Amino acid sequence: PKLQVWDQQIYDQLGALNEDSVLIAHSLGCLSTLHYLSHALKHQRIHKLILVAGFNGRLGRLDQVNAFIDPTVIDFELLKQQVAERVVIYSEGDDRVLPSFSLEQARSLNARVIAAQHQGHFIDSEGCSELPEVWQEISSVKAAKECKGKPTAIISNSVKGKGVSYMENQVKWHGSAPNDELYAEAVAEIKARM
Repeated sequence: PKLQVWDQQIYDQLGALNEDSVLIAHSLGCLSTLHYLSHALKHQRIHKLILVAGFNGRLGRLDQVNAFIDPTVIDFELLKQQVAERVVIYSEGDDRVLPSFSLEQARSLNARVIAAQHQGHFIDSEGCSELPEVWQEISSVKAAKECKGKPTAIISNSVKGKGVSYMENQVKWHGSAPNDELYAEAVAEIKARM
């Protein structure tokens, strides 16, 4: 693949961006989308960016895509300012883009992270023909936009304390803070997964 070709295709296919725009990208497309938006959003905001199995740079394998990856220029600070909602979706079972790469991308964008139910690289040959996490993200935007004249709420079904073994689904931790020892244990567990 060639970055300039993808950049031109994004430009040709995307049309004008506005504050209601929602963009979705997958894998290498995340990198090219971030590269494109780093130029396109200098004077324009968008509503939401959903990145699936994304990464910021070389993967340490798949060297054939390094010529595509190396020239990308991404302005993470600009994107954090110009994209109202940033979401990164990853799979623990992705052997092409390891979770640590997607989590690094989420940190770079200060994005909300969703661990997908699907295990793999989100491709048809691995049995992924639907991605309900993306649909939920799109549906919530659509529902909020269509609701006129009354308050809007988006309800997210989540796991309380996700990622910390002693907190997951334990209601006593909802609204409570751990002591210093338990806090250190929680941080260690989260860092071990990154």
